[in-house]
Amino acid sequence: MGRVYKAEFSYGAVHLALSSGLSCERIAQDLGIGSSMLKKWILDAQKLDTVVADTTDNTGLTPQEPSAAGEEEAVKKGNIILRGPKVVRFAFIARYHGPLSRERICCLFGVSDRGLRARRQRPVCASRRQNDIPIVHIRTIHAQSRRSYRRPRMTEKLRGAGPSVGHRRVERLMREHDIRVVRT
Repeated sequence: MGRVYKAEFSYGAVHLALSSGLSCERIAQDLGIGSSMLKKWILDAQKLDTVVADTTDNTGLTPQEPSAAGEEEAVKKGNIILRGPKVVRFAFIARYHGPLSRERICCLFGVSDRGLRARRQRPVCASRRQNDIPIVHIRTIHAQSRRSYRRPRMTEKLRGAGPSVGHRRVERLMREHDIRVVRT
């Protein structure tokens, strides 16, 4: 009998495969699973329509729907987004491009149209790809432990599971992905 994987692991693997822009074979090799299994998980997820390929976290951001007369007012109200780094502005534009043309919204947000297109076509950087693999394992172990493992035990379990990680990296990844212990 083959190895049985938890639902959290398969969901994380599918999310990683759809969002990273890498081939299924490469993702499967990095995760230590068969490429046919990953492809089957992707097909099942697409049938169920449970996975969204949007990986950008834009919580707390709401789109402004400016009219032709009130665009300048909308820009003032959207100041929190305009002050953020270009990554945040690009993510907001990609998610809420709305009724405005791409050229107009790029002008409003102070980014170039060419930069926006380059951002969409740019592959995921290597360091981010290397962090995606341990985070899938961290989420799985976190769910299996009923959200009770903190950094030291999580690092110990991860070292036994495969990826070579240090405790500072595990702590940073858990903090960035809002993985916290639930005290009962």
